[in-house]
Amino acid sequence: LGLMVWSHAGECGPYNTKTTAGSNSCICGPTEVCACYLAMATGDNNYYEIAKNLYAKQRQYLYNPDNGHVYDSYSRYPEVSYNYWASTYNQGTFLGAAVMLYNHYGDAQYLNDAKKIADFAINNFCDETGCVKVCDTNNSDLDGFKGILTRYFRRYIIDMAYNDPSYLEWMQKNCMRVYNNRNSKGILFTGWNRKTDESTNYSAFGAGTGAALAMNTYIEKSRLIKDAFNKIEAEHFDYIKGLSAEYNSEDATQNLGGIQNGHYVGFNNVNFGSSIAHSMVFRYSKSAGDDGIIEVHLDSPN
Repeated sequence: LGLMVWSHAGECGPYNTKTTAGSNSCICGPTEVCACYLAMATGDNNYYEIAKNLYAKQRQYLYNPDNGHVYDSYSRYPEVSYNYWASTYNQGTFLGAAVMLYNHYGDAQYLNDAKKIADFAINNFCDETGCVKVCDTNNSDLDGFKGILTRYFRRYIIDMAYNDPSYLEWMQKNCMRVYNNRNSKGILFTGWNRKTDESTNYSAFGAGTGAALAMNTYIEKSRLIKDAFNKIEAEHFDYIKGLSAEYNSEDATQNLGGIQNGHYVGFNNVNFGSSIAHSMVFRYSKSAGDDGIIEVHLDSPN
C-alpha cells in the first residue's frame, strides 16, 4: 500500500496541516482502490475503513459532487489553490473506489457519485462522436490513462449500470473507433479518435489502452444479469477471494481450484424473477476422504 501512495509526485493527506502542501487525486484514488482489494483478499475490513476515510477526504477537497468532476490536486500551503484539470486516470480510479465502497457499505452516496463520475467522463472527455479525445500525449505518463478508465467503467457497468445499455454502447463505440484507427502495421495508440501515425515511436503503455478497452468492453449478456435457473459458470464470478482459475482439459473450459476454508466467489445480479428456488446443483470434485461444506450467502459474505 505504501508503494502505491508514493507512485506519483505528491502526497496522500492529512490535507489540513500547515506542513502538508495538499494532495493529488492520482495518489488518493489508487490507494482507495488498493485498500478495497486488500480488504477482499485478506478479509480484514480495516482496509475498507482506510479506503472509506481517504475517499471522504478526496471527496471533500478534490471532487465536485454536483457534476462528478474529479480535480487533479489541492494545495493549502502556502495558500489554498486547486488544479481543476480532469483526467481519465483520476475519474477512473475514483469511480472504482466509489463502486467498491458501495458494494461493501451500501451507502447511496457512493452509488450517486459513481453515476456522476461516469457521466462526467462521457460528457467532458469526448469529441462530437462520443470518442474519448483527452490524455493522448505521446511519450508521457498520460499515454495509458484511458486504460485505467476502461477498467473501472467495466466494473461500474457490471455492478451498477447493468440495466442501462448506454454505457456499454459508449464503450463499444470507442472500441470500434480505436480499432479502425490502426496504422498499416496494425498498431493502435492512445489517440483513439484519429489514425495512428505511421512514423512515430509509440510506447507500449499508450498502445495498451486500446487492448484494455477491448478486453473491458467484451461483456457477455450472461455476465450482466445471470439467470438463476440456467447454468452459471463458476469462472464467471464478479468477485473472488482465495481461489484461482485453472484450465480444465476435459471440456476446454476453466475450473476454480485451490479452495480453502473461508474462500469464496461472488456472482452479481442473479435474477430469480418471480420464481422461488428450492435447491441448487453444483458440479465439483473433491479429494478422497475429504469432507467439505458449500455455503450460499445472499448479497454479502455475512
